Amino acid sequence: MTRRPLLTIAPAALIAPLVASLLASVGAGCAATSSADKAAAPAPLTVATLEASQATLPSAQTCRDVAIWRGDGSSATFTDVLASIADAEVVLIGETHGHPLGTAWAATLWEDLLALPARDGLRPALSLEFFERDDQSRIDDYLAGLGDESVFLRRTERNPGNYPPAHRRMLEASKQAGRAVFAANAPWQMIRGLRGRDYTWLAGLTPEQQRLYRIPPSLIGGRYRADFQALMSGIKPGAAATPEASSTPTPEQQARLDGSYRAQQLWDWTMADTAVRALALGHRPVVTVVGRFHSDFTGGLPQALSQLRPGVRTVTISVVDEPAATPPALKPDDRDRADFVIYVGPSPAN
Repeated sequence: MTRRPLLTIAPAALIAPLVASLLASVGAGCAATSSADKAAAPAPLTVATLEASQATLPSAQTCRDVAIWRGDGSSATFTDVLASIADAEVVLIGETHGHPLGTAWAATLWEDLLALPARDGLRPALSLEFFERDDQSRIDDYLAGLGDESVFLRRTERNPGNYPPAHRRMLEASKQAGRAVFAANAPWQMIRGLRGRDYTWLAGLTPEQQRLYRIPPSLIGGRYRADFQALMSGIKPGAAATPEASSTPTPEQQARLDGSYRAQQLWDWTMADTAVRALALGHRPVVTVVGRFHSDFTGGLPQALSQLRPGVRTVTISVVDEPAATPPALKPDDRDRADFVIYVGPSPAN
């Protein structure tokens, strides 16, 4: 199986990797064959290339000095964030995938959480969107010392898109500290299998297969679904829609959008379920690293969490790939985006 690659993400894009391609792969029918997938697959990672990339990340002190805003517009410090997440049950770090400063900031926060003095109830665990549940035994093997890093990279089919250097920092810090790491997401083959189907198909698979995902009991509506549909229709949230983009979708287009949203929600509910399972095993906080569309503005992931575990204490963080405001302040459009918001500047690729 070829792992899904990371797509280039525009500065304004808030959505997780490959959601932009779901219109083609889930709703309209995936034209790629296994041989085409192999031809398009990124080159596998090596330990040497990972180490070289990791060495170029911003320093921990640079990350701690980034300005931080609360969702109500008041300023906060890195220490404030650290104290808040240490008292949470679940932490959702909504990242812009692949952003050097943004991902390094998250890695620094995780490392500093691991370095806190031991106390009752503090048993952090890491949960990563870019690992799928069928990777869990391979992660466990590596954390237990069963095979070196090169074996781990090969077995989990890591590439530059699905294993950025800062994620490696987080996983290696977890290994050194003896902390659990969870493969958060539903396997990509399940997403592809949804093509042209509804959740009834997933419910008909074997119990062993059903361990790999969590079927939503219903689809979340409201702003999350509206923003998803707008973004997938080519409309930047908060921007004036063009007449072409704002036109009512045809029935075929709407069917494709609905199929894409079912896939998005399968990701949301599976990642939420992974966090809840980790809590049941005694881990706290469970730090889940995801694309920020999943968690911004109380998105699909926090809503799924609150349904699976009512009253769960969740802290959300949004790492926004935009320049900071001048003078420094939380931008009006970002109020209530998350409990904490940081601006890390445009992604280098853009």
